[in-house]
Amino acid sequence: MGRIMIDTTPQGAEFMERIVNIMIRLFAMSRGEAMGRLNRHWSGQQFRTAGKQMALFHETPEWWAKTIVYGPASEWWLDEENARALPYP
Repeated sequence: MGRIMIDTTPQGAEFMERIVNIMIRLFAMSRGEAMGRLNRHWSGQQFRTAGKQMALFHETPEWWAKTIVYGPASEWWLDEENARALPYP
């Protein structure tokens, strides 16, 4: 899983690459794990339309990195200190 497998525009891919780099930095994970988590999180989705692009860009790459690692239902922002990463793979 060394590349982004999500159907997106070049701008979307660049944004997702930033998310991957933040996951690597914040969570000390390998690039392969970060890519795998990103691809799993958005599996089967596409980000080519204006509406889908807006859904992607409405949060920061750091917010997405944490949401991907902790899980979309984790509400990690309420108690990030005690948030736990989802298991991988």
